[in-house]
Amino acid sequence: MDELRPLVDSIVDALIKSNPALYDKFNEFCSAVLKRDEVVKQMLEDNKIPLRDLKYYSLAAKYTEDVYRRLGNFVITAARVFKRRQQLAKKRTIAKRIRRQTAIDLLTYSAKLKLDLEQEAMDVFREYLEKLKEAEEEAKGEPEFEME
Repeated sequence: MDELRPLVDSIVDALIKSNPALYDKFNEFCSAVLKRDEVVKQMLEDNKIPLRDLKYYSLAAKYTEDVYRRLGNFVITAARVFKRRQQLAKKRTIAKRIRRQTAIDLLTYSAKLKLDLEQEAMDVFREYLEKLKEAEEEAKGEPEFEME
């Protein structure tokens, strides 16, 4: 499936960009994750931790890869259904009927996929915000040490 990953990612991009509200939310998500990574980078610099360790603390790449992976799974499932139906057709008339029904089913499935995509993006964004709030609460709750 690694060879198909760029194709699946481009389909996911097209799905995200097809809905302006979802596209705006996805951009908000990406910018929030990048801002969080900038804060982490600044904290590393302040604490004199080498920036080569930033990859261990960075979440932007992990979260966007996770979104694309989850949404890509929906796309792959739709492709499998389509391919399975195409293989069932042996005669021309049957193939024509199956193609027509498959087209209708794919349109219906793509509408459902779009709704699932929106829901998944909102869930991931909500999950990220919850983790961000937890991290902020942990940071506030840590005792500050004073040097004597």
